[in-house]
Amino acid sequence: MVEGKLISYQLTWTYPLTNYAAEPKVNLCTGMRYVELQLVGDSVHSGATVWLDGERVGELSSSGTYSQDVPIGIHQLQVKKSGAGSWRAELNYDETSSGYDRVPIPEDAFGHGGLELR
Repeated sequence: MVEGKLISYQLTWTYPLTNYAAEPKVNLCTGMRYVELQLVGDSVHSGATVWLDGERVGELSSSGTYSQDVPIGIHQLQVKKSGAGSWRAELNYDETSSGYDRVPIPEDAFGHGGLELR
């Protein structure tokens, strides 16, 4: 992070009575585009580790949530809970993707370990 410098921007729109929309975030230094991934589970998922493309990137909060900017492209997401199993999803972002991707984690996510394509 550069102190006191603008490093990225994101165009957003608010539609009356309907919704909010955003383009992917653009890094001004590199030109790379990012989508904000928002994993949403509940307290039964808390403490599970979050893996993106085989790299551990974080942990679900006590309320079962996690957020991170993910570059445009195809990514493998995995959420693992010790002793309970794992849940996987394939993320596919391109230039036309929304700037936000809210991904709900199924309540029984660690019971079946299935692959969900998004």
